[in-house]
Amino acid sequence: MQKRNGIQEGSKINDGAASSTQSLNLDSAIRRATRELLGYVEYSSYVKKSGQRTIKDSIEGEQEFANLTFVSKLNLEDIPGKIGACQPDGGIIYFDDFPILTTEGKTQKDEGNAIERFSKNDDIIKHNCSTTTRVMFASGEGTNYGGPIDNFVKQKFGMERSCIGGLLYFVVDENSSRLVEDIKDIIRNVLRNILNNIDLLKEVNCKIMKLHKEEEEIRKELPRFDTTREFKFSLREAA
Repeated sequence: MQKRNGIQEGSKINDGAASSTQSLNLDSAIRRATRELLGYVEYSSYVKKSGQRTIKDSIEGEQEFANLTFVSKLNLEDIPGKIGACQPDGGIIYFDDFPILTTEGKTQKDEGNAIERFSKNDDIIKHNCSTTTRVMFASGEGTNYGGPIDNFVKQKFGMERSCIGGLLYFVVDENSSRLVEDIKDIIRNVLRNILNNIDLLKEVNCKIMKLHKEEEEIRKELPRFDTTREFKFSLREAA
């Protein structure tokens, strides 16, 4: 069954996510802003007789980002275990074959754990490239100091917060008439910073990936535990 944004039909409990309208407004603004910066072409479906497609919609991007490419989701082979999907709201932006930026939108109420679902895509992105800058646009009451989003970002990201190659967190008003323009301004400035530091980001990524491989080798020295074996003894015997 295909999943949709917001609260699913038949759900009995709102786990803290905002209304589907609010969430879709923010997601749509992020996609629109990205397309206006990088350019976008949408083709019509194939015409059966000619086999040709015509352009249905197109947006000319800004010239300074003409050498960047954009995809809506990661290829399956880039996902750990080749299971599931990773499709950030604003897609993934590449410089050559190096992923440099992803953007996500999250609208959250005062209570609940909807923001924690953000971490799935984030973990996959970091596994693929440790210095991909991830931008989260957040809205709703949960962005207040001490709220779910504020606490989640502090607990999970630590030193990664507020740096190029880490997580950048911006609070936006999804009802603003300037929402698309505000998001465009932020993404534009972030992209400029990334491109000015692209060699450093590649160098740091290589160092981090090397450390990850070293950690994997070290962990191989730890004793293995057979979790499939059935242990047939009483609590008294175990004591």
